[in-house]
Amino acid sequence: MTSTLSAALVCTSCICIGVASASDLELTIRAHSESIVFGDPLYLETSIVNRGKDTVQAYGPSDITGSFEIRARDSANRRLEINCFPKRGSPGLAEDPSPIPYLPGVARKARWEGFLPYANELKQPFWNEIHNREWVQIWGIVWIERNLALKSNVLTIRVIPRKADEIAVLKRWSPLNQATPDTNIWPSDVGVDLYGVHRRDTTAEVASQVKSGELAGLLQLTLRLQKLYHEADTREAESAALVDWIRKQPDIKRQILAKHISGTYQAIVTADAISALTEIAGAGP
Repeated sequence: MTSTLSAALVCTSCICIGVASASDLELTIRAHSESIVFGDPLYLETSIVNRGKDTVQAYGPSDITGSFEIRARDSANRRLEINCFPKRGSPGLAEDPSPIPYLPGVARKARWEGFLPYANELKQPFWNEIHNREWVQIWGIVWIERNLALKSNVLTIRVIPRKADEIAVLKRWSPLNQATPDTNIWPSDVGVDLYGVHRRDTTAEVASQVKSGELAGLLQLTLRLQKLYHEADTREAESAALVDWIRKQPDIKRQILAKHISGTYQAIVTADAISALTEIAGAGP
């Protein structure tokens, strides 16, 4: 369920560069689903539109520098909120070395993957409360200047409880371990931060135990990519099956996975599959 809250400007300092023009920018987000299973990824699309009459120069969102945040809060305790997007840099800094132009009426869109929560955050009190209550509110923040941010609409997402035995598996395999890898393709390559899983037999074991939600599909995707890498004689059939599976995924998730696989696994996926995935990645809803 999407709320009707309008996007807003958030200022963290009394001195803000470009507030007058930046006030014409509107940030909205939408998700690939209104419900996920606890620990699943939520795929998001952001759109920044200039509602004014003149071009606005401002920074864009980036997960590298921390200029894009996904905020989450418990609807029963609105005073407590967290940034549930991994920070890879300093917040308030943009990836681009200079501002980018936002033309009037033209939407700049981007797609993102964030987990609710990541496997290494399963023990956090905040997420334990969400697991019990089954609902979380999500919104986006884009820092368009060092001290000036856009706030998006708020999404209310149902977080379906995950079975205790599956949670135990995720907790077990989230930390790194000393096992010798026998493959170059791990679940973490498709966003699942089970850093202790870097062998084919372990991947199969975990996939047989985690059967619910988006995580189950991503683990099966990892197995398929491993097979493509290690068993060249299956490449034609597995590449076709991979494209077929991605086509069936919901909007936003479909484009994110297609872009990732077509850009990362060109050496193991057939040329026809790469062409199809590139087309999917660039397509709209």
